[in-house]
Amino acid sequence: MASQRKRVERGRGGGNGHDGNAELSIWESCQDTMKSMLTLVARMEEGKKEILLMEAGFKEREILGDPPSVLELDSLSSLQREQVKLSEQILAAGKTGDTPLIERLKVLRGLQSHNEGASSEPSRRGGASRDKSSMDLDVASESPAPSPMVLDKPSRKNRDLGSTSRSSQPPKESTTSKDAPAHTPSYEIDAKGKVTFNLRAEVAFRPRPQDPNVETEWIQGVVVKIIGEGKSRRYDVQDPEPDEVTNRPGAIHKSSAARMVPIPELGQSLPDYPQGKAVLARYPDTTTFYKAEVVAMNGKFVKLRFEGEEDEQVTMEVDRRFVLDHRGDNKG
Repeated sequence: MASQRKRVERGRGGGNGHDGNAELSIWESCQDTMKSMLTLVARMEEGKKEILLMEAGFKEREILGDPPSVLELDSLSSLQREQVKLSEQILAAGKTGDTPLIERLKVLRGLQSHNEGASSEPSRRGGASRDKSSMDLDVASESPAPSPMVLDKPSRKNRDLGSTSRSSQPPKESTTSKDAPAHTPSYEIDAKGKVTFNLRAEVAFRPRPQDPNVETEWIQGVVVKIIGEGKSRRYDVQDPEPDEVTNRPGAIHKSSAARMVPIPELGQSLPDYPQGKAVLARYPDTTTFYKAEVVAMNGKFVKLRFEGEEDEQVTMEVDRRFVLDHRGDNKG
């Protein structure tokens, strides 16, 4: 069948699917914000020095019986008011843009954590198969409230993923098993098969389309916020790709579990897929997921035939972690 989706092969990217360009873009935007804040801080420091000098001079003159004039006191008061304004500007600068600085730094730290773990992912796969071939996800409707940090989402087709290297983090102090914090899984599945996602969970999700007649694609994302509990539980999921037009950090979408599929954690033992199984898999060197059919297993990779390829004989290998036990249908 002829494909209506143009896919460009670009050489295999990083194993964890987070484009180095996304991390670099977020870091550069953080740097720009911090430079603006540091400029304001420098102005505050200069003003502080001037205020201290004036106050010291006034005290010396008062001892000599020459108190400052009303005009001089007004000048001191003006400098003090300017300090207050600069302080407010510094706080405002940290909230400038669609995403506050602190939120961008949290997302950046999350991306770095995933990137650090990717290099140590074991190649061994195995373990017992799951009871269900597809997960019974929460089918509650999405929250209609718009996200205050959502950006216009550009086309995801033909997005080029680079292989920018990441800076390593400083070594952490070793702790005993008694002191080490308990590991919190990125997602949990109850006895009924309902999935609950936690912060920093990697997911494939389907953004709600602005036009109900337009079908959106499954894309990779990271859970950055949890809203509510139980059936009303909703999630803010951030696209790891920067905006192609503005180069700002990826858009944040509101989503429900019904439109999300968990990506297994690094190092998680995963079963092999049988030949012919229908899956949802990340297309090589993109962060977009498409329907595919399993051709064969090849160690930690799965040989797939993606639906919609111009040449139906073309097969591609994808890391098992990004081949999801999900049919990728609209009902999710």
